Amino acid sequence: MNRCIILTTFLMIWAASLSAQDRMVARGAELGEFYIKMPWYGIFSGQKRGGFDTMPSAIFRIYEHGKKLNIQYVYQYLFAAPMPPDSVMIPQYIIADATPGVLYSKSPSPSKFWTSFDYGKSWIFRENFNYPTSYFGSNMEGILHKAGPGKTFKSENYGNTFTEFDVVSVGWEPGLQYGEAFNVSSYSYYYQELPRLSHSYNFYETYTTITVDTLFVWGRPDNPPDIYRGGKAGEVYVSSWFPDWTYKVSFSADTGHTFRHVYICDDIDPSALYNMVYPYPWFISDREPGVFYIVRPYEVIDYDPLGCHVNLCIEYYRDYGETLVDIYCYNLTKEFANKICKAVNDLASEKPAEDAIALTWSKPEEDLEIEGYLIFRNNYPLMTNLVTDTFYLDERLHNGDYEYYIIAYYKEGCVSYSSNRVRETIENSCEAVKDLTSEKCDDNCVLLTWSEPEPLRVEGYQIFRNEQALNETLHANTTYKDDNLPNGSCEYYVVAYYRNGCISDSSNHVLETIGLGIDDVGNIEEIAIYPNPIGNQLRIENGKSKIKNVKMFDVFGRQVFESVETTFDISHLQAGVYFLKIATESGIITKKIIKYN
Repeated sequence: MNRCIILTTFLMIWAASLSAQDRMVARGAELGEFYIKMPWYGIFSGQKRGGFDTMPSAIFRIYEHGKKLNIQYVYQYLFAAPMPPDSVMIPQYIIADATPGVLYSKSPSPSKFWTSFDYGKSWIFRENFNYPTSYFGSNMEGILHKAGPGKTFKSENYGNTFTEFDVVSVGWEPGLQYGEAFNVSSYSYYYQELPRLSHSYNFYETYTTITVDTLFVWGRPDNPPDIYRGGKAGEVYVSSWFPDWTYKVSFSADTGHTFRHVYICDDIDPSALYNMVYPYPWFISDREPGVFYIVRPYEVIDYDPLGCHVNLCIEYYRDYGETLVDIYCYNLTKEFANKICKAVNDLASEKPAEDAIALTWSKPEEDLEIEGYLIFRNNYPLMTNLVTDTFYLDERLHNGDYEYYIIAYYKEGCVSYSSNRVRETIENSCEAVKDLTSEKCDDNCVLLTWSEPEPLRVEGYQIFRNEQALNETLHANTTYKDDNLPNGSCEYYVVAYYRNGCISDSSNHVLETIGLGIDDVGNIEEIAIYPNPIGNQLRIENGKSKIKNVKMFDVFGRQVFESVETTFDISHLQAGVYFLKIATESGIITKKIIKYN
C-alpha cells in the first residue's frame, strides 16, 4: 500500500469537514495576502502501524499575490501521544479579521481557541471548552463571534473576553458591513430542493433568500458548497463540487440574483482521489475586487526516507477570473525553509521614571535588512507602525505588571519569532496637593493656587467646590479661577490625577464667603445681634435705625426665613452658618451668624 494515501485521505477528510468559517484557508487583512494551514510532509519508517511516524502541520503565509510564501508556525503531530498543554497551539482551522497580522486558530477536541498578533508566529491561549463551538471572524478589527449550543457571543478585544450577543445568527461568511452575513445550502437529493443563498444586513433579524440554479451551485454530501464575500458590496463567490467530479467557482455581483462561472476544474479523476497522489483545489477570494486564488496541493512520493510531501501551486486570477496572472509553485520538502530571520535575544528593560519603562535591544546578527520592530506589551501590540530604533520608552503607565517582547520584520518579507521576554512592575503612591490657597479676585470670584506634587508626573487636576466637581476634563495648570459664583460659602479642594493611573487623596480645604448680593452700608449705626453663636432664639437691637425687614439665607444663598420682628425663633433650622440681610431706614447691612444646635 502506498503510504502517501494516508496523507491524501487525511487532507481530504479535513477538507470535507469544513463548514462555516472552519477552513484551512483564510483571507488576510492585507491585499494579496492569505494563509493556509495543512500537513507539510510525512515520513513513514515502519515503526508504527497504520500511519506516519512524522507529519508536521504548518501555517503558511502567502503574500504578494502568491509570489512569496513563509512558514509561520509548525506543530509536530505525535500520534497516540497525550494532548499537549495550553502552552502549545495545535493548528486546525484558521480565521482572520481586518487587523494586519492577526489570526485566530481553533484546535480539535477538547477544543481550544488561540490568537496571534504576529502573522501566526506566536500564539496566545484564550479558552477551551467541551461543547461544539464555531468561531466567525468579521471585517472589523478585533471583533469576532462565537456560537455554541443555543447562544451567540461577541468579542471586541481579539477573543480575550466574550459577552453574550443577542442575535439570530452571524451567518457563515461575514460581509463588508458589520452585521452583514451570507449562507448557502447544497442541492438536496432527498427533498429534491435547489440550492439557496441567504443574505442579511442585521444578523438575520431580516434577510433575503434566493434560489440558485444547480448549474452554478451544487455541493456533494461529503463536501458542501462554501461561500466567500467579494471585494465590493453585493459581490459573492460560491465554490462547489458537482456530481461529475468537477470543481467550479461561481460569482455574483448582485448578492446572488445572477451567477456566472469564473473558474472550472474538470481534470480530476474521482478514483485517483482515494488511491494515489492527486491535486484538489481550494478557493479564497482577495480583499481587492476581482482578485481570487486557486490553491492546489499536489502530493509527491518520497523514497529516501519513505513518505511524501506537498508541492503547493497557487493560481493568481484577476478580472473576476478572466485573467490568470501567474502560477507560483513551492516544493515543500522536509528541507524546505525560508531564509532564517533571526529574533532579538537581548531585550532588556529598566524604569527611568516612576511611570515609564525603557526597552533596549540589539539588531540581530543577520545579513538581511531589517525593516523595523513591533513591540508587544502583555501580548498586545503597542503600535500600528514599526519602530526602526533599538530603543523604546513606554510612558504614562498605570500601576500594574508589564511583560514585553518584540518581533523583527525583515525587508525580505519574513517575520522573526518573538524575542526573550522582560517584566517590570509599576507600583506608586500618589502624593496629594498640600498647599492649596484661595483669595477673592472680585465680589463673586475666587482664585485658587497650589504647587505640583513631586516626584510623579501629574496628568491633571480635578477641582471641587462644596463637594461638586467643577471641571469636566482634567485641569492642567496649578491655578484655577472660579467666577460668576452664587452667594454663599464656597469650600474648595483639589485632587491630582497621575499619568500612571493613580489618583491622590484630596488636598487641604480652603473656604471663601461670597456676598449675598446685598449692598453693605457702612454708615449705618451698629446693629447688635445676640447671642452669636445662637441656639433657638435670635434678637436684634437696632439702635437709632428702625428695622424694616429681616431676611435669613443659608451658605448657598437660599432664603430660609423672613420677618419684620426683631426677635424670632429659629429652632426649625439646622445648625450651620447663615447670613442676615437687615433692611433699615438708613440702608441695608449683612451679618454672619452661627447656629450651634
